[in-house]
Amino acid sequence: MQYNNPHKMSLYIASGLPVIVWRKSAMAEFVLKNKVGIVIDKLEDIGYEIKKITEEEYEEMKNNAKDISEELTKGEYLMQTIKNISNIIEGI
Repeated sequence: MQYNNPHKMSLYIASGLPVIVWRKSAMAEFVLKNKVGIVIDKLEDIGYEIKKITEEEYEEMKNNAKDISEELTKGEYLMQTIKNISNIIEGI
């Protein structure tokens, strides 16, 4: 979880759903930066963290997840990764 991008995360985001991830996971920074869910330290924190979310924050998470869903399902993240790899190869 610290080094990989689980396919479930992509599936939930592609479905436009906010996510809950472990703070030390590879996806925690993405979730925080894009405001598509919450980040927790341990399972016991889920209830507390969910209760802290306002309706406005939840709506923002859903809207952000929907926006990223559109990019994800169009292959924009894949295309950016291919471009990055291509740039690296050209630099070798």
